[in-house]
Amino acid sequence: MLAVYILVAALVIVPYIAIIVFGSGKGKKLNRRFKEEVKAKGLNISEKESWNRHTIGVDKEKQTLVFSQYNEDNSVSTAIINLNELVGVDIFQKNNVIKVDNKRSEVLDSSGLNLQLLHDQRQEIRFYDTRVDVAQNYEREHAEKWRTLLLSFKKPKNSLKGTVAA
Repeated sequence: MLAVYILVAALVIVPYIAIIVFGSGKGKKLNRRFKEEVKAKGLNISEKESWNRHTIGVDKEKQTLVFSQYNEDNSVSTAIINLNELVGVDIFQKNNVIKVDNKRSEVLDSSGLNLQLLHDQRQEIRFYDTRVDVAQNYEREHAEKWRTLLLSFKKPKNSLKGTVAA
């Protein structure tokens, strides 16, 4: 009887431990890539957040944003954004309309931040994408938090007036 209890416990515990040990490989890869980029640029990340397949951080002193995420092909991409060029930040949300039992329903397709930079450049940071992420994890809250933080770096519209080109 004791052998049965041990066997049942092992069948429950071993897979759980395996998931913890082997399942964290993607998180480690993402974190390692993020740290490599930070080190290569000589940044000191003062605020950082990780969730699902995303890591975002900001160096307030050098005014640089670093955002790493997994892509559809399971590769890691990293965006490094100079916040000295930041003009505006908007939260975006894209929905798809699907039909279930003859009822139309909207399903979140992607959401994140749309950064407006100097010279009419734009950078989109996706906090959620149905093609990559398996579940939503408070992405709207993440977007609102980072929008508020990034707006503190925003350049005033008239900051370039009165400057002389070299």
